[in-house]
Amino acid sequence: MKPIVLLLLAATVSAQQAPVPVARIADDARVVDRVAEASKGDLPRDLLRRIVNEDIELLRGRHADGTYAYASYERMESTRVTEAFSIQPSSDDRLTKVDIRGEFAYRLTIGLPQRRMVVTKNRPLWIENVELEYIPQGTSASKVVNVPVKATMEAGETRIVDLPDIGRQATAHVFVRAAKDSGYGNVVLTLIVAKVFDNPDSPYADAVNSARC
Repeated sequence: MKPIVLLLLAATVSAQQAPVPVARIADDARVVDRVAEASKGDLPRDLLRRIVNEDIELLRGRHADGTYAYASYERMESTRVTEAFSIQPSSDDRLTKVDIRGEFAYRLTIGLPQRRMVVTKNRPLWIENVELEYIPQGTSASKVVNVPVKATMEAGETRIVDLPDIGRQATAHVFVRAAKDSGYGNVVLTLIVAKVFDNPDSPYADAVNSARC
């Protein structure tokens, strides 16, 4: 038997929490090893990687809400969700609300690119405040936090707003204004998504590490 199969069998003895389909994952490990062994330069890497990633999710005990029985999210970057907006000036200096949504986010960055187009410099924008609406891990109750900014951002500048908790579901509402005499400006919002780490006491931690190799 391959090492990952042995690790799974050993882990099953001590696992007491979320049920993990060990037999299926062990069968997948054998299939991956056999395909790799028989490959003659035509290894279906994308397919095998998809199988391995699905099995890692099972080993971590993924719940329907995206949390895990044997892993947790930490404030380190995994991926990013980014949206760009053009902010038009208004005759009465109204604020414009722009939104970005993501899952398991822990940080918002507000950035003004240097250029609006290839040769046109971006315009300054007034950032009034940020409203963070999110559901923390382990709860079903939504929280709302208002973060005053009250500052003019220039082209090339970036501001960071951290969420108090990692948001299982998170929406950032950013209230922005373009000056009437300066024309429209572009702003880029980015939510930083937390990284998943296996819990030290996970009975399947060694199997996950073996699968990732």
